[in-house]
Amino acid sequence: MRMTTKKDTLTLPPDLAQALRRLAIRRQVTPVALLRQLLRLGLLATQWEVEGTAVVLRQAHTEQEITLL
Repeated sequence: MRMTTKKDTLTLPPDLAQALRRLAIRRQVTPVALLRQLLRLGLLATQWEVEGTAVVLRQAHTEQEITLL
């Protein structure tokens, strides 16, 4: 089976584009590679689209909860 790649153009608000560039520089990856990683994470999170489901992010002694609507 032959797979095709579709190219789309994504325009980000300046503040979001700048935040993406800064994070890409810190992680030493391209903004496009970072965006692909973030999209994969977002798509993974949407697999649990059940009301009341939350994604919990933990870092050291801090937790942040993201509730999926």
